Amino acid sequence: MAQSDRPTPGVLSLRQAIEERAPDSSKGSLLGCWLVSGSVSVARAIASTQKLDFIVIDAEHAPTDVRLVDDLIKAIRLCSLGRTAALVRLPSQAVEWIKWALDAGANGIIVPRIDSVQEARQLVSNARYPPIGDRSFGPFSAPLAIPADAGSTTKGVLEYFTQEAPNVVVLPQIESRGGLEHVDEIIGLEGISGAFVGPVDLRLSIGLSPMPPALDKYEPTWSEAISRVMDAARKHGKVVGTVTDGTQQMIADISKLGFRFISTSTDLFAVAESVALSATQARAASV
Repeated sequence: MAQSDRPTPGVLSLRQAIEERAPDSSKGSLLGCWLVSGSVSVARAIASTQKLDFIVIDAEHAPTDVRLVDDLIKAIRLCSLGRTAALVRLPSQAVEWIKWALDAGANGIIVPRIDSVQEARQLVSNARYPPIGDRSFGPFSAPLAIPADAGSTTKGVLEYFTQEAPNVVVLPQIESRGGLEHVDEIIGLEGISGAFVGPVDLRLSIGLSPMPPALDKYEPTWSEAISRVMDAARKHGKVVGTVTDGTQQMIADISKLGFRFISTSTDLFAVAESVALSATQARAASV
């Protein structure tokens, strides 16, 4: 994404940026990475580059705990000076995890396996304060995640309630046949920010192999599934996100499909690739 298209620092930036990135948006995609190492040091290092729009802390498929998630949220937001949003991919739909992540100061949550509109309504109820939802009040450490120079005037929990809470991002994962069948109803709910496609689980759920035959060749069933998600997102003016392998070709291809919230790598892959490239260059130079 061009530097001029990047959201500016501040508590409203992620929500505002997402609202501007429905599938037909001419704005560049929001780009980020998946944090699977659970390392606060790695989170700080990546966030301090201020090159990413978001970092997703994976609490579903990576070993973690509540205290570590709290530390990672604050490391990302503080070390990026508010320029990189911290989201948490929760391990489940449990209300406890929703409260823990948001009360720690996460800019948003990605919630796995939302298969029905009933589950989506419960998600909104748990993640949003009244009158939209029924979230319990207790964001006692959330203000500590807000950089002092990020354009925020938040000073305490009441200010969090009025300034940050209305702007958290709530993304249900569409990764099953049920979620796909009900995607229009799910995305259309007030309080839902868009949808995040879990490509491998969704492919398996609709009877396909984990990966397509080629990056530029999709099966008709898969193309129809993605079109269904994008049609719902266009109808309701909401963003669709997914994960990629980070190659320019794949990012270009899925951007053309309408994805505007894209994870380009994981922290572990990025570290491995960086070390491999550095070693290759060093060996070439030492000959």
